[in-house]
Amino acid sequence: MDPSAYTTSDVWYKILNELKLDEVAIRDNRYDCVVHLVTAAKGADQFYSLENNTQRTEGVELAKSLDDLVMKAWMGHPSFQVVDNYSVKNFQEKKNRVVQAVMSRLGLAESSRYGGSIKKHKYLVKNYDYNSKNFPVEFRDFQVEHIYLMNPGDDGVQIRIRKREESNSAVIHMNIATRNPEINGQRIETRRTLSPREYETLRVQADPTRYPIKKHRRCFLWMDRYYQLDSFLDPHAGLVLMEAYLEVDPVGVDTVALPDWLEFDQVTNDKQYSMFELSKKF
Repeated sequence: MDPSAYTTSDVWYKILNELKLDEVAIRDNRYDCVVHLVTAAKGADQFYSLENNTQRTEGVELAKSLDDLVMKAWMGHPSFQVVDNYSVKNFQEKKNRVVQAVMSRLGLAESSRYGGSIKKHKYLVKNYDYNSKNFPVEFRDFQVEHIYLMNPGDDGVQIRIRKREESNSAVIHMNIATRNPEINGQRIETRRTLSPREYETLRVQADPTRYPIKKHRRCFLWMDRYYQLDSFLDPHAGLVLMEAYLEVDPVGVDTVALPDWLEFDQVTNDKQYSMFELSKKF
């Protein structure tokens, strides 16, 4: 996907057509996790230099522009994480964030040694309508279905399957996620991609005490942070939740970095807004 940032869209799609590749398929299916390190030209420009890399030719402004294009190329990947320069104090912390992202994707316990100050934050959004044409930044839209499976054990483990289809694309991404009991307020989650046959086989194991959750998902970037806006279709039609990985107690820059055109309340620690709770049949 990176080459798409360094050429015109006409040339990019010509390459895809000649190689018989689907853009969404190569974005979503080649890698289990994509971690983007924001260029030092954004927020740490005192460390951006052409002198320590003979292959680097871009000045600060061009580096910023190309960085935006690369991030947008990967926007929408099922496990996309952005490591910015504003929420870290130095390059060692930035590297720790990368390690944490990989550890989290592998389902390994988080550690403060590797930047454990970052966790998923959740917000209840009050003024968003996904049918509105007025959205101030680029985005990717998806239709998502979550189904919780039966777990005969009383071990607190949550198992769900997910089907995700991007608007205007025939590519469907399916996976299974297993969430273990909470550790320090966070659940470690492991995921595995599923084939269509596996997905349909697992559907018959759906938990009869829970609804399948269907929602519209919009992914977008704002201030070098990656956000997901979920508009629930069934059940809880009209409910809108936004998620992003931010510092545990976001203050200063992270507060500024929250999308300023949305009205929301933080509900990160409110269990009634967890999907597990929202799927319950009453």
